[in-house]
Amino acid sequence: MAKQKKAQIVSEAFRYLFIGFSAVVLLIGGYAMINMVKGKACKAELAKFEIDLKSLDKSVSAGEKKLQSYYVPCNVDKVYFFDLNKNIDAGYFNSTPIIKDSLLSKSSSNVFLVEGTDVKGSFYAGNLEMIYPYHICFMPKFDKISFFVEGAGNSAKIGGACNQPECTYIPLNISDEDA
Repeated sequence: MAKQKKAQIVSEAFRYLFIGFSAVVLLIGGYAMINMVKGKACKAELAKFEIDLKSLDKSVSAGEKKLQSYYVPCNVDKVYFFDLNKNIDAGYFNSTPIIKDSLLSKSSSNVFLVEGTDVKGSFYAGNLEMIYPYHICFMPKFDKISFFVEGAGNSAKIGGACNQPECTYIPLNISDEDA
């Protein structure tokens, strides 16, 4: 009788250990699956954002001005637009080395999506023009950015919308020509 009770206790303990182990494996697997789905959703959002902004310079005819609004993907903190035809001081971007290296190497990417100090994505959105300091930074408001696009022949001029928060760093010491 004692052997039977001991066997029952051991089998019950084994059953509970097996159930606990299975629950832990399912939780870890479920967490990994959720992260994988989030990663793929983020990549899809980045691709949609890139497609929406591709050929921004061709989206308006010369002299035409349009207000553009886009949802920003992947909880991005800042969206940078660059005028690649001008010399931009890469020293402004020491906190984001990828942007700094891209400017120094004359990369073709002129739109960067930044979360913290990490660049989530970058791409070429067409021939863009901006006023001094030849780049503009938008901070999403309610996960959206809004800006004006004005056709300038073979390029597009970019400017912030009225209520669009900006994070553009404008240096205090500028030359008379730049001013």
